[in-house]
Amino acid sequence: MQKFFKKSSEEEGEHAQMLIDYVNKRGGVCEFSAIEAPPKWTGPLMAMEAALAMEMKVNASLLSLHKTAEDNDDAQMCDFLASNYLGEQIDGQKEIADLITNLKRVGGDNLGLFLFDQQLGSRA
Repeated sequence: MQKFFKKSSEEEGEHAQMLIDYVNKRGGVCEFSAIEAPPKWTGPLMAMEAALAMEMKVNASLLSLHKTAEDNDDAQMCDFLASNYLGEQIDGQKEIADLITNLKRVGGDNLGLFLFDQQLGSRA
């Protein structure tokens, strides 16, 4: 799972940088606030469920940003968000939801968890 989360983190960092660059290009300023540390996870299922919750929160934020752009007749921002983020967010949510389903099928079986991790690592 480490490879999956590392790859996901790198992709999300690239997406954040792309949005920052776009805002700066248009003369805007990005403001950042502190991010709380995640809770200690008791297992892979809890980690994946937290990842799904985070993806859903990011999606809701992007949809809110898109609505704000739409309400302000900013077609360029709407296009930027739709082209670079919104479709990908749905794909990401589906991927993690599928992984959660597979983890629930595996349950606490150590061999099953090992095979799940091996398969996930080969995709990263």
